[in-house]
Amino acid sequence: MPLTHLVLVLIVVGVMLWVIDSYIPMQATIKTTP
Repeated sequence: MPLTHLVLVLIVVGVMLWVIDSYIPMQATIKTTP
């Protein structure tokens, strides 16, 4: 895998994690824990 592909994968994963964090706040996950 070329270095450019690796960087693109890291950027895509970072954006996906940021979107998930923005859609699911930490408070919601804390409230659902027993």
